Amino acid sequence: MCEVIKTNRLILRPFVPTDAPRVVEILGQYAVSKWLSSVPHPFSAPDLKIFDPDSPRVWPNFMAVALGDTLIGAVNNKPQLVYWFAPEAHGNGYATEAVTAVCDFVFHVQKRAEVLSGYYADNAASERVLQKCGFRETHRGAQFSRARNETRPHVWVRQTAEQWGGRS
Repeated sequence: MCEVIKTNRLILRPFVPTDAPRVVEILGQYAVSKWLSSVPHPFSAPDLKIFDPDSPRVWPNFMAVALGDTLIGAVNNKPQLVYWFAPEAHGNGYATEAVTAVCDFVFHVQKRAEVLSGYYADNAASERVLQKCGFRETHRGAQFSRARNETRPHVWVRQTAEQWGGRS
């Protein structure tokens, strides 16, 4: 059975095929896709490889983030932590809440030693989320953005089980 994680406000759950239109709606917005390295813009239904019946849809690879019955984003923790949220969900602490839940799961249930993540250097919102969750910068460089069709300055960060400790 797939894991479902509940926080105070959110449900992290496997994607289901009925999520497809909402995923296309969210990732189809340049305000979202420009911050993700592998998401094209424009994003359309054929880009929905996560709904391919031959691809795995189980935790911990890619989870829907829902507020009640409404899909507001997604989080992935393998091979590194990646997340995205609908613009109308920004500024409410949902990303921080979801990242905290993922780190709790990774460190307390999976017993992994570290979580890696990163953000484009001009993405102040992701920088704040990861800093609030205790991630520390490991290095800087450049990463290609499909949506922007260019290489952009990028910051890589890391959180360890030791640093996380008893946080929840």
